[in-house]
Amino acid sequence: MKINYKIVVCYLLFVFITFNSYFLLRKQSIKSELISKKYYEEEINFQKKIDSKKNAKFLKNKIKFKISKKGIHIVFPKEKNYLNLNINYSLIRYSNSLLDNNNSMNTKNNYFIIISSKTLKKGNYNLILRWIVNNKEFLIEKDIIWKN
Repeated sequence: MKINYKIVVCYLLFVFITFNSYFLLRKQSIKSELISKKYYEEEINFQKKIDSKKNAKFLKNKIKFKISKKGIHIVFPKEKNYLNLNINYSLIRYSNSLLDNNNSMNTKNNYFIIISSKTLKKGNYNLILRWIVNNKEFLIEKDIIWKN
């Protein structure tokens, strides 16, 4: 049997359409919630967010993150400013907004906080930390992969 170019073109077109259809149908079954419900409110405060990130970037002593079976440990520099510090954190899970976690904690005479493993499910999170020292806002975003 002799194969001519018309059959090859038809076959390649069929394979191409099948391949694209498979990925289209597969992507529709994956739930993704990339836009928050407060989208416009967050956009208005975007410059504030940029300034807060810049402040955190130029800290002399960096904040350390450690992941253990107990949870996520966030260790602040051992400076006077970081005692009794109020920290707001958000754990955002883009694949499922029901697993998002917003909370505030205090360092309470320590230089660290622990986000309990009980609030975390296996998967990817975006951790956002916000705090104020000497009327200066700070913000850190960190991608966390929780495996436990």
